[in-house]
Amino acid sequence: MPQGHKKLDLDRLKTEHRYFFEHLLVHFGVNSSSDEDLNALKEPYKTWLNWGLGGFERAEQTFDKISQYRDLSSCLRHLDIGCGPGYLSTVFALNGFESIGLDSDRVAMAQANANKKDFPDKNLQFIEMDCMADELLTLGKFDVITVDNVIEHVESPSLLLSRLKNVLRKDGIIYIVAPNARSINLVKSDPHYNLFGLSLLDKTHGRSLLNALTEIDFYDVNSSFFKDDMAIYCDRFEKHNFRYCICDDSTNAIKRVAFLNIDIEVLRDDLYAELGAMKVKLPESLFCKLENAVVDYMKEIEKEFNLLKDDNSRFQINLDKFYYKFLASSYFFILTHAACPVSLCETHKRSLFRGLKDLFRPKTSVF
Repeated sequence: MPQGHKKLDLDRLKTEHRYFFEHLLVHFGVNSSSDEDLNALKEPYKTWLNWGLGGFERAEQTFDKISQYRDLSSCLRHLDIGCGPGYLSTVFALNGFESIGLDSDRVAMAQANANKKDFPDKNLQFIEMDCMADELLTLGKFDVITVDNVIEHVESPSLLLSRLKNVLRKDGIIYIVAPNARSINLVKSDPHYNLFGLSLLDKTHGRSLLNALTEIDFYDVNSSFFKDDMAIYCDRFEKHNFRYCICDDSTNAIKRVAFLNIDIEVLRDDLYAELGAMKVKLPESLFCKLENAVVDYMKEIEKEFNLLKDDNSRFQINLDKFYYKFLASSYFFILTHAACPVSLCETHKRSLFRGLKDLFRPKTSVF
């Protein structure tokens, strides 16, 4: 079976999500759910199938994560932007929400509707719609909006935030997950195509790398994905008057720093092996572009490491986090046990936190 997924997951998919599971296998041209057939897929299709098989488990974890910070018992409506096969929308519907999933991709809509077929009695709807379309405003207001691994595909993330604010209820929240292109682990293996170094290249060269290694001529990340860091996301929230926080499982920074040297050495070993394998497959100019990007990235890592003695959180925010996860609201400032925007002084953080415990319930707090 595909690496990283338990037998229990497949058994559950076959029973609770039968129509979706069958549709997924047909979509990828897999004859059966045997280990042999599932592992026979080539990359990046094997990675995509793995992602599909683990979708409901991830969606349940996301629902539980949001529930740790916001009491969802009084919430009624959920909107999932770029819903894909509809994992999150389905989980929200199973938890009593009226849930609407939007996606402009027709293939994703077919998969999502297979999901809907598995749960015909739930208040679940999928609409083929671009999230930037004016029709978004006709859907009404929502208590919870999720944007999970989607914002990097939208050409104007700032405009998307502006539009979502118009359909968010006064006390509603937006949960946003975005990959960190500078993360050590993401550089080692891009989440979209499972390729080394892809996130270090701009969109044009990234597409060329994909085409050379996989024969895929499709790379739909936006042009800002490669330079978006924590500070840029925070600036966007502030521009649209959102109150926000990092909502994440934050590994103890001191422990992570203790292993940083090992991480860097492993990456250095991997990059020479990866570059060596790619050299024979890539045009010389493209290989030089990738090699230079990797060398510059290693210098960046070493620079960050030298700064750790002054600020351990820098590593957590800039290089260790595979994904950035945010909770945002128009009217309330949310604080979590994870890192907060470094521009806020501790006194300001405390004053913003007081009086908000009834709405947001962080499981633990730094205060």
